[in-house]
Amino acid sequence: MDKVTAQGDATHILIETSGSTHPWPLLEAIRAHPALRLHGFLSVVDTATLAQDHDLGRAILPAASRHLVAGQRGIENLLAEQIMFASRILLSEMDRVSGETLRTVAQAIHPLNPFADIMGMQWGNVRLADVLALPPYDHARVAALGAELTDWDRQHGTSSMSGAEDYRIDSIMIADPRPFHPQRLWRVYNHYLGTGIHRSKGFFWLPSRDRLQLLWNQTAGSIGLEIVNYWKVAALEDESLNLLPEEREEMRRRLAGMSPEFGDRGCRLTVIGDRDGLAAFADAVRGCFCTPAEVAAWRAGAAFDDPWPASTVKLSQR
Repeated sequence: MDKVTAQGDATHILIETSGSTHPWPLLEAIRAHPALRLHGFLSVVDTATLAQDHDLGRAILPAASRHLVAGQRGIENLLAEQIMFASRILLSEMDRVSGETLRTVAQAIHPLNPFADIMGMQWGNVRLADVLALPPYDHARVAALGAELTDWDRQHGTSSMSGAEDYRIDSIMIADPRPFHPQRLWRVYNHYLGTGIHRSKGFFWLPSRDRLQLLWNQTAGSIGLEIVNYWKVAALEDESLNLLPEEREEMRRRLAGMSPEFGDRGCRLTVIGDRDGLAAFADAVRGCFCTPAEVAAWRAGAAFDDPWPASTVKLSQR
């Protein structure tokens, strides 16, 4: 931060923290910095996660209180702190829940911080001008809360700089050039995606849609499948595109060194969740990769049962 402010030409600095960041230490560091003046702390709260995993947000405060009485801090304490210190709360994923659910979640978390604006958001659509127009942050409002957390940490030998490991949150990377079998992947989504799997995201492909580079985007019990692009090897194999010889040569050059069987196709997912159930879910996902016999069937042009939605929707961002 000192390097940025020393240059003297920065008028605004936007800081994006990780999802497991406690606000108080960062707020204190910014307040103590002579060259910085905080004008807003925005907390992005996943509406779908609160709705599905935290009783529409109503379970956060009771669970956080139980943790403190037991001398520990759980994921609900982290959520509560990120809400309580915020000057504006953005309820994301509003397009994945009903209007009634959105209102219920907002009403449930409002008592945690009656001083913050609560706004719905989808696809990260937040006007930069609105962010820059936020008033100076009211440090005095949260001083007592911050002091209580500091005392609690001191008494229990903990730190508000705790990371994801303190909440038994972990991540696993799943990578393989093979496609997922669409039917088995559908079964895993419907039967293995428990409340302990908080987030998973990455690229993948299906033998039934082998031209398409797909994006798996999961939050709580909601999954979005998006078409990101076409695989380069699929374009090279498609004679109807009438690519020029130079274009085909360039495509081959880019594919050099990749899988001789699948080209640039591949599956690569990052899964974040509770440590206790993460391995079982990851094993279930790995079991979705096509077997050698299924890969051979795909090569032979066999049809695969694909229960995933076939229609596509074009999203417009304002």
